[in-house]
Amino acid sequence: LLCRVAMASAKLQITVVSAHNLYNADSGFAGKSDPYVIVEVPGQEGMKFQTNVINNSLNPVWNFTGTIDGFMDGDVLQFTVMDKDCWPKSDDLLGRAALTAQDFYPEGFHSEIQLSESKTQATLTVMIVVLGSTIEGEGMEEVGMEGQMQVGMEGQMQVGYEQPGLAVEGGMLMASGEQTLQVNVMNARGLYNADGFLAGKSDPYCICLIPEKPKHKFQTPVINNCLDPDWDHTGRIEGFQ
Repeated sequence: LLCRVAMASAKLQITVVSAHNLYNADSGFAGKSDPYVIVEVPGQEGMKFQTNVINNSLNPVWNFTGTIDGFMDGDVLQFTVMDKDCWPKSDDLLGRAALTAQDFYPEGFHSEIQLSESKTQATLTVMIVVLGSTIEGEGMEEVGMEGQMQVGMEGQMQVGYEQPGLAVEGGMLMASGEQTLQVNVMNARGLYNADGFLAGKSDPYCICLIPEKPKHKFQTPVINNCLDPDWDHTGRIEGFQ
């Protein structure tokens, strides 16, 4: 079984400073837009916060600070600017922006961002501070481990290599404390055919978990009728030590 494990997540302090030249979704006698911002990592439960609403403004200043914990390389930090409306009218989209780790890690970020899906070429100003990472130290060149694992008789993986350290200037550094793992289950080769000759081939899937923490797990999709499956499925395991 071929897997890749990346051990690198960060806690972000994000300040939504202001927006400029927002579209007036409340035009006419209703005044101006009442904007707020949703900050989130799409697809990751709990990695989200929302600013307060600024009433009747196209150039709002929030200076609202929130935190996102567990941001990993490959994640997207999304900013969605909305106009607050009263029920039964739904809130209107005023624009979106997105950043990746390459935009702010590790030095941080403080700048205007052009909003997509904006009718007025509006901008959003944000500031991001990286408060910490699961990997400590400077001069990091490589984080994680990749290799083949031998599958035992009961289908459980036994690691067939030593976990590498973290290469830094002047020596080796290992991650300490609880880690958030990003695990990519790539493929398996030469699996046993548990379905016999007449029934076709096995329909394999892989469960990745911490035995002492049964809630910390994920499962790949099922690959039907295959003894050499390619999943290329990525999941997260939190609380690894």
